Amino acid sequence: MKSSFPYCYHINGNRNDKYFLFWLRTIKTYCEDGNSKNPKANPVILIASHSDCIQYQTLEATGSQIEHIQFYEALEKFLSEEHLLKGYVSPERFFEIECPPQKKLNKDQAEIIENVRKCIVNTARSLENWGEKIPLKWTVFELFLRKNKEKRILSRQEIQNIYEFQSLRDNEKEDMLRYFKEIGLIIYFAEQNLKENVIVDVQWFSDAFTNIITDPTHARVSFQRRKEWKIFMNTGRITDSTLVNLWNEKMPLYVDHKGIIIPYMEKLGILAIMHRQEGDEEKSDLKLATSKTEPEYYIPSINKTDFLPELGAINGNVNKTPVLVFSFKTYIPHFFFFRLVALCFSLWEPLRDDLLCKNVAFFKDKGGDRNIAIAVNKTSIQLQVFTPDKAIQLTNDKTKQIRSKIERMMNKITSTFHHRVLYEAGYPCKEINITEEDEDCFLSEKTVAELTTNKRICPPHVPQTKHEGHKIVLDDLLYYWYTGTD
Repeated sequence: MKSSFPYCYHINGNRNDKYFLFWLRTIKTYCEDGNSKNPKANPVILIASHSDCIQYQTLEATGSQIEHIQFYEALEKFLSEEHLLKGYVSPERFFEIECPPQKKLNKDQAEIIENVRKCIVNTARSLENWGEKIPLKWTVFELFLRKNKEKRILSRQEIQNIYEFQSLRDNEKEDMLRYFKEIGLIIYFAEQNLKENVIVDVQWFSDAFTNIITDPTHARVSFQRRKEWKIFMNTGRITDSTLVNLWNEKMPLYVDHKGIIIPYMEKLGILAIMHRQEGDEEKSDLKLATSKTEPEYYIPSINKTDFLPELGAINGNVNKTPVLVFSFKTYIPHFFFFRLVALCFSLWEPLRDDLLCKNVAFFKDKGGDRNIAIAVNKTSIQLQVFTPDKAIQLTNDKTKQIRSKIERMMNKITSTFHHRVLYEAGYPCKEINITEEDEDCFLSEKTVAELTTNKRICPPHVPQTKHEGHKIVLDDLLYYWYTGTD
């Protein structure tokens, strides 16, 4: 972190404070175990490298110098309102290390590096699953997995031939595979179209995605036309032949296993297969860039396209529901949004290619009389249903069906972590457009449903005087979405 500014600038400034919060929320999202009651169950070790490159500043107050704010102190101050994340960091797990240009470290520098090593070992030993006992047959199977890691993928039949695996009951086999999946040794799903193969080299599988996200220098061979590269980097859409070229350039083995890798990526919400109807090809600018008719994939996390209201998806000439909000609070909703959008392709067609954006995706329901908007903001995922035309009426039986489908997918997505990630459904207490922030106007559905007066002052915004505050109408909020008891 080379800068003439003190560490505290990077924490309290406009840039890196959000990066640190994003990082810690990522750890919470992917690593938190709902079974653990220990708020420090996922300790983070902070290493501030290149401390020798920072020019510290001193502050003057009443004629005397006061010590500059240290990096960790600034970070802890920044996290003062994020109490659920504070347990992840500790001053005992914070190190400032120097990275001098000379090859050999001096005594003090070497001692800090050794302290980092000791901290890593001691932190690992303090974890709740350290020393956890597992059946002896599982350890033999683990050795088999590690021995065969270079095969990358093992078929169920190959695993079935192991004596220790054969002697297990079916439920024990699934428990064992699920355990090794949870500790990150394998990737495995028990679903019918996936369970016949087990990915035994997780890093290799991860690299299959990494090799798709490449830079223009390395992509000149794979992307035959510059326009195709530009479309991919802006929209996340890529043709099958280009994907094959990228993998062939890096590691042809990916192409050999494409029939297994693609379904796993689709299951994990990394990409979606764009199933186009006959005649849709001419609507796709990617097809025009490649002059080919072939399978096409959409990778939501790559999309950099901003949603612009002038695109005209939801204008004044439509009937629309209020925005339904799924609030994730301290979890990062974007991880779930990308996977949700990818799964939506299995149910609905995109409304238009230019309406697949980085923070919102529009789909059309079968029959063409209902369109669906799914969006993400800082704290939540949003859902709104609207008609293509004002003359078409919205019915709450159809909107509730769409909600049920979305929630089934979200429950599946949020259950694929170490534990079920919880979210809360609700509504904004004022009318907002899709993608707008709703953190300061969120009303939980449970709270709204328990209110007894249909038209009343918004509970969180009870006015101090009779001229302040605003009203909510329960029927307006609940009619299209609420599936509980009337």
